[in-house]
Amino acid sequence: MPLSLDNLFNKTLLTVSIESTSIRLMAAEGRRVRAWLNMPFNPRMVSNGQVEDPSGLSTVIKNALTRLGVKLGTVVAAFPSSRITSRVMTLPDVRGMNPKIVLPREARRTMGSAADYNYLFWVPLGKVGLEQRYYLLAAPKSELASFLQTLALSGLRPKKVDSRALALTRGVGVNSTFILNLESGGFDIMVVMDYVPMVITHRELPLGQGVGDLIEEIVDEFQSCTEYYSERNPAAPIPRNTPVFLTGGHPQVNPDFAFTLRESLGRELFFPNPPIEYPQDFPLVQYMVNVGLALKLP
Repeated sequence: MPLSLDNLFNKTLLTVSIESTSIRLMAAEGRRVRAWLNMPFNPRMVSNGQVEDPSGLSTVIKNALTRLGVKLGTVVAAFPSSRITSRVMTLPDVRGMNPKIVLPREARRTMGSAADYNYLFWVPLGKVGLEQRYYLLAAPKSELASFLQTLALSGLRPKKVDSRALALTRGVGVNSTFILNLESGGFDIMVVMDYVPMVITHRELPLGQGVGDLIEEIVDEFQSCTEYYSERNPAAPIPRNTPVFLTGGHPQVNPDFAFTLRESLGRELFFPNPPIEYPQDFPLVQYMVNVGLALKLP
């Protein structure tokens, strides 16, 4: 349950994360969590991260905002799609090179016609010798439009929209790591190197799955994710001591499950400890997307 907030804050930051079966709202003031709420909804409203019913989901969000009971300030939201793709592009660092022209052209060359159905976003990662590296995200146009329509129908106008992968990476805040974000409807595995999610994979989960089958699915996807990264980075394989951080709202995200999973993966597994203040009863690992969103703004 959220904290009771009789005294509304003028500088409230509201973070919005839409998961597979619920919406999570978290209000913060500075880097201090003030209130939170997890509101379930009909799973048919969202399919694999895509909003299928903007009108129905917006009603859920409006009800959640009423229950949270905070005055709207700055809003930051996570785009829930699991079909975001990412890659690192390296271009010659020459005078006059315009990334607004060159990066979309290179994206179309590597992605083919798929680039036309995505919005492209990028940030510079810094120079390596005579080359400039960029981190590129491709977000499906139709899914992003449906998501923004849902927020608008809810009365929300986000100042920033972030990807869930970047929010989780920021929240965990570890240089090189794996992040396993486990929800009731599916899970994400990310390979993070130098604070950049280099590989992002997603797998849907059937309802009512037992612990043994769940661990088997995670180990299988973990192996595929590791092999995918190694094939594309043969000169820089993932070190064996790279830790795994466990986040998410699945009922099995607990110390006992973490111990069993650690044995199955053969890697150290931790829960995150982000630089944010929160009440003792705040379910931190369940709200790590929201925490990462809160850390996006100064």
